[in-house]
Amino acid sequence: MKWPYKKYFILIFISITMFFEGCGYFEETNFLGLHAVWQCTEISGCTLWLKADGISGLNNGDPVDTWPDDSGNGNNATQIGVDRPTYQTGVINSLPAIYFDGTTYYMTLTSAVVMQPATVFVVVSYTAAVVNAPLLGNTNINSEYFGYYSNTIYYYSTAASLNLARPNPLAFEIITGFAPAGSGTIRINASDYVTGNFNWGASSFLYIGRRSDVELLEGYIAEIVYYNRALDAAEIQLVENYLNNRGNCKTQNILS
Repeated sequence: MKWPYKKYFILIFISITMFFEGCGYFEETNFLGLHAVWQCTEISGCTLWLKADGISGLNNGDPVDTWPDDSGNGNNATQIGVDRPTYQTGVINSLPAIYFDGTTYYMTLTSAVVMQPATVFVVVSYTAAVVNAPLLGNTNINSEYFGYYSNTIYYYSTAASLNLARPNPLAFEIITGFAPAGSGTIRINASDYVTGNFNWGASSFLYIGRRSDVELLEGYIAEIVYYNRALDAAEIQLVENYLNNRGNCKTQNILS
């Protein structure tokens, strides 16, 4: 005898599965064929997506010429010669990361990305308690940047400065810059830390790991996800869940 409620049970099961998947519990798993790996591009406005495991053909310690943009927009990060950062395997939750030495290493985006409206996520760990450590920046020392300066994290331009006094983390963290029109928020590991009302105007980011010629990042970046709009709370949670589930960022320390 056929069970008359079978189809309803299957529908409920699929709905529950997709709910937990959307909350980030099944990333990296093709769960019963229902959904492949969740992609940051499933949220509209993803115009830059750099992940270290998206680089192919490199061995541990190899210099990185091109960090490909997985958003599909071709906004690759590139570098040549002695300024190239290096590809490091097994750094965060068995995944690779890109190492910046704080002296010469940085990368340049094909096209600059605006600071506002925008939502940017960076998975980063510093290898030393350095006071100046930019994640994203632009050409001059007084221009735009997102990252640490004098033990304070900034989302900064000459037009506006959102900042939070806080020591540099020596474990991997998800640092989020959220900049809708007229305001901004810095989030760390999915929690709001500082919010203010600011207007960054036409400011933009061009470099990875560099604020100016004399200020460069010393540490690892595992992933950068950038949206050219202000995401809503549910969308931010989706991306942060995805990043944390990949890197287990709240508990992963850097390699000793």
